[in-house]
Amino acid sequence: MVKLSVIIPVYNVENYIYECIESVINQTIKEIEIIVVDDGSKDNSIEIVKKFNDKRIIIITQENRGLSAARNTGMAVAQGEYICFIDSDDFIGDSKALEDMYNIALEDKSDIVVGNAVRYYSQNKKESVRRDKNIFKRTCLTRDDFLINFRKSHCMYSAVWNNIYSRKLLIDSNLKFKEGIFHEDEDFTPRIFLKAKKISIYPKDFYMYRIREGSIMTIQNIKKANDIINTCISLQDELNNIKNIELKKLMSEYEVQLLLRTSYENNMVNITKETKRFVMKNTYNKKLKLHAMLYNISPKLYYKFMNSKG
Repeated sequence: MVKLSVIIPVYNVENYIYECIESVINQTIKEIEIIVVDDGSKDNSIEIVKKFNDKRIIIITQENRGLSAARNTGMAVAQGEYICFIDSDDFIGDSKALEDMYNIALEDKSDIVVGNAVRYYSQNKKESVRRDKNIFKRTCLTRDDFLINFRKSHCMYSAVWNNIYSRKLLIDSNLKFKEGIFHEDEDFTPRIFLKAKKISIYPKDFYMYRIREGSIMTIQNIKKANDIINTCISLQDELNNIKNIELKKLMSEYEVQLLLRTSYENNMVNITKETKRFVMKNTYNKKLKLHAMLYNISPKLYYKFMNSKG
């Protein structure tokens, strides 16, 4: 029986892939499959993977289609009870982490187990991603309680690699990563969490998120900004379906804040009517309403207001 499917999309990461794969095969949980999706690499990444003498490694090759498509390919063949995603330039920092998270999932019968990450700049420079210690502790929560607590504390993160997911939940939700966009996690994560019933917390730093120049996340451009804005708007139906009023307000205002921040940081001026309607419809507190009104009247006026605040 495969307990856990580890999906690793690979594209031109020959300097990092060894450490990534090694950190997975050395996990104390042995009943796993390691699905390496070669997304059209042009360097020696896959040759390095092939040197590992481990029958649990499955290599799938496809033309370059991007991170979302590679993850979707991995999910389509995964057989584990639970699934986790690892980016190929990152690695797992604790050899017991995946076993501990899997055991928590079984004990709590949870749909998702949430862990924490470390920003890894170098061996001598690391920092834990901030979590509110008052709520980030070993427990199991309903979906609504988890999302409300974590949104209120501003430590609900979109990165999919922080967590492990029930494969049954993924299948039943028929949810895939949206292809052809940046920040696909901003689309995937709220959708899958809203489908969950029970969410457990694994209160440890386990995922080493490598910060490096030239990675997808460090490249800035207007397409990335537009993708975030469009993702926020595309979640409107999901927001409308939330029955818990407090949760609906928190989730809606998070998307508005993300949209406004992205617009401001990228000085976006060609704002569609649809975008303005989304912002106005999904604001509730007075401060955010003021921001939304200024943005609706004139984005430039809103940016000037934000600049005046320093």
